[in-house]
Amino acid sequence: MPVEQVTAESSFQNDLGVDSLQLVHLLVVLAEKLQLEIGQIPHDLDFRTVGGLYKSLVGKGEII
Repeated sequence: MPVEQVTAESSFQNDLGVDSLQLVHLLVVLAEKLQLEIGQIPHDLDFRTVGGLYKSLVGKGEII
């Protein structure tokens, strides 16, 4: 899917073809970028959609 077509509702698995191993890799990269240990990443992150992940990570302008 071209990046121009990715929306908040785009599903990582169904629309973008991301498999479970790639989701784990995404979690590791997010932890590194946020300077967190994997155990510090909230367990309720919404990895189903691009928008869900964004809303899980960003709250009122601050990264959790």
